[in-house]
Amino acid sequence: MKWKAESGDEVALQVLRSKKAPIERKVQQEFAKADPSASNWKLRQSQIRMDSSLVWKDKRKLISIAKMLQLQAEEAKRSNDTNKRSLDKITWRVDSSGNVLYSLKSGGMVKDNGDKIFFSINDPTAKIVAEKLAKRMFGANIKIKGNEIYRMQRKVMVEQSSCR
Repeated sequence: MKWKAESGDEVALQVLRSKKAPIERKVQQEFAKADPSASNWKLRQSQIRMDSSLVWKDKRKLISIAKMLQLQAEEAKRSNDTNKRSLDKITWRVDSSGNVLYSLKSGGMVKDNGDKIFFSINDPTAKIVAEKLAKRMFGANIKIKGNEIYRMQRKVMVEQSSCR
């Protein structure tokens, strides 16, 4: 994070200055220059994972944003009509607790806190977007309960052998 701040990254500077106020920027420098195609977002996620200048908490946030933008790129490929796209004008911010908050053009919100993804309960678009993000973050085995989505725990059966 220090390296990013020394390079002039405003978000990194704000994070280092204060953890109390929410940090917001509409277009991240890391993502503004990126190619919008979905395959390049996978490459970008790999680059984030391999970046030794970032701590794991920052990597998690950046990967979450990259996965959401990958979903946005895939949706843009499927539909040319901007009125039908739910991820068209998405914005994000990182709050003081480290949660990534996504605002949708429908007015709904999706919150990624790392272990769970929450969504606006009264917005069906937010539920769909949160479910897609959860499948990207956690895989196909997800559980939806109320307005939260989390990874299903695998039950591992341990055989107990009796040694006599």
